[in-house]
Amino acid sequence: EIPVTCELFLTNNTLNNVELQGIAWTGTDFLSSYIPADGNYDWVNKQYAQIFKGESLYTCLMNNLQPGKQYYVNGFFKLKNSPTYYYSTVLPVIISVPPIVATDTYEDVTNHSVNVFGKLEFEGYPKSTDYGICYGTSPHPTKNNHSEKGYLISGTNVFKAEITGLEEETKYYARAYAENKRGIDYGEAFEIYTSGLQKVARYK
Repeated sequence: EIPVTCELFLTNNTLNNVELQGIAWTGTDFLSSYIPADGNYDWVNKQYAQIFKGESLYTCLMNNLQPGKQYYVNGFFKLKNSPTYYYSTVLPVIISVPPIVATDTYEDVTNHSVNVFGKLEFEGYPKSTDYGICYGTSPHPTKNNHSEKGYLISGTNVFKAEITGLEEETKYYARAYAENKRGIDYGEAFEIYTSGLQKVARYK
């Protein structure tokens, strides 16, 4: 859902005469025919706002939206005893969503290093370009602790991060992360023992 706020620039007398107001949006290419002069409201989706007498600002929610898709939205109102709908300028809206990532596996454990793999299950929108592995000695490491940027394996959605500088005979937790402008996602955490024992446990 995305909240859309509109403002009616009308005189007080006209505001008090507003019967309907809201927003309308479509996911198809915008055509001027979507704004009929006769008030036959044929946009794909619409929501009406609750009317507060004399209030010029109102907010509605665009819902049932698909990630990464472009929509077109505008505001409208209708006066009492009038068949005419008045419309605002149409604005394009692109739905942004965070990525989805999973911690895949790890290999080549030594006393001081390990290679950890993650998987971009969904790149998000805008497309995530910041992904890798975060790690630490607590069960829920974040990007703000220690992290290494991942590098995609050609032709796949799997990335690899090489973690070095680890302490000998220490238990670490490592998990994948991916971030875009909309948010950040983390995979499950693996326990990794730098003694060379590759015992695996996973934590949310």
